[in-house]
Amino acid sequence: MDYSKIYYNIINNAKNRLIYEDIYYENHHILPKSLGGKNSKDNLVKLTLREHYIVHKLLVKIYLFLSKHTSTQIVNN
Repeated sequence: MDYSKIYYNIINNAKNRLIYEDIYYENHHILPKSLGGKNSKDNLVKLTLREHYIVHKLLVKIYLFLSKHTSTQIVNN
């Protein structure tokens, strides 16, 4: 499954939607602060609570996948 594609679909949809005052949103760092992301406007997006939960689950899967493949490449070289 392409977790990155799902992640960026949610992010891009959120960037392009209208924000309604009666819906609860949370700010999300597109590139996490722990990976060097900044508090700049272009790195923040408003997500619903459900979307925010989902994208963080996706980020775990994305970065676990990347770390496993990076470790494998280091061991094999």
